[in-house]
Amino acid sequence: MRMGLYSLNFRCKSSLLALVPAILFFLLPHLAGAGVSGSAVTSLDGWDESGGAFNSSVSQYFRLNTQGQWHGLDFNIEGSGRVTDIKDEVAPGDSQLNRLYSLALTIARKDGSASMVLGRQMVSAPTNIYLIDGLSLNLDSGDFTFNTRLGAMSDVENLDPDNEITFGLGMDYRIISGMVLALDYARTFEGGALRTEQVAIDWDYSWFRYTRAYFNINYDLMSHALYETAVGTRLYFPDLITLGIEYSQNQPLFESDSIYSAFAVDEAEAFSFSILFTPSPKVRYIWKLSDEFYKSGSGKRYTIGGRWSPGRSRISTEYTQYGGSEGDLKELGFDYSAAVLPGFDLGLGGNASRTSNPGEDAVAGHNAYIGCRWSPASGPNVDVRLEQTGDDIMDKPVWSGHLSFSFGI
Repeated sequence: MRMGLYSLNFRCKSSLLALVPAILFFLLPHLAGAGVSGSAVTSLDGWDESGGAFNSSVSQYFRLNTQGQWHGLDFNIEGSGRVTDIKDEVAPGDSQLNRLYSLALTIARKDGSASMVLGRQMVSAPTNIYLIDGLSLNLDSGDFTFNTRLGAMSDVENLDPDNEITFGLGMDYRIISGMVLALDYARTFEGGALRTEQVAIDWDYSWFRYTRAYFNINYDLMSHALYETAVGTRLYFPDLITLGIEYSQNQPLFESDSIYSAFAVDEAEAFSFSILFTPSPKVRYIWKLSDEFYKSGSGKRYTIGGRWSPGRSRISTEYTQYGGSEGDLKELGFDYSAAVLPGFDLGLGGNASRTSNPGEDAVAGHNAYIGCRWSPASGPNVDVRLEQTGDDIMDKPVWSGHLSFSFGI
């Protein structure tokens, strides 16, 4: 009980820390070299519900940034979020309409040797990508970079998901020019109890413009199993051909008290080979083949595509075919855009697919859209988009429309 209260108390403190950037946002413009910038997007959307009724929403997205200098330190505050009003209660894919994506204060030395980020922030580490309400530190001593993070796990859809606390330590070492080794350790708690514990190693080496080699090993210390593995290389033949080879492995990771942690889960492995051919700056082709293996079966995925940019137009298309023990998929996509007038772009495209699973009828589906964008030299950018989606299971195709205005500060 005491540990549970501690976890809740820590979350309250971390939430209060996340408010600090909001307060300082109004103070930074008074510092030396201060500036304020940002953007806002007003979005109007409408769509058909599955029952045939029409629904609509109005959303306001925002991004604000302010910075200043004081006693040899750079201060920067950046925040982004969304406020939405919807006609009916249910929106596709949304459980909470109003969201605060990020709001963080960054304090850094001018020479870049040290920085601190306080507030709601996205932290990328070899073990995972974390959205936290808390604190992260970074120290750069030249060849070595050290970092740490501590905070309450956050979610843009839920301000208090599980009262989980995360802590991590990391180190990057620049071995030689173009070669970097990264080590990272992370653990999460809830109510004082250990939920997950991981360690990861990243290695990346780029030799001029000719080759890149890399590997990532992510080990789960609680289940004593490899959580994620990726080993690959890229060979570059300047401005013409790029060859890629990769092996990847993924084992689903569950928390210590999850019921799934007591059962064997399906591990996935994949070998992939790709060729990127660029005969000219305006023409590009890609071909990719991958073999996927699971405990319950295997499959093969084949992708071929291209992109062409004749004149002021851009055309791209891609075909994907998958066949395996779990079913088959064929999908063809096409996109076209053109600068019709200065500042005015027109676009259209879509995709068609066919899915067949063992013991079931094949299902054909499609998606098509048309839209335009107006970007005048002064004033807001305007985006308009009309889209239709349907398949053999739906009673009738579903229509949706989108209109947005983008403003810069």
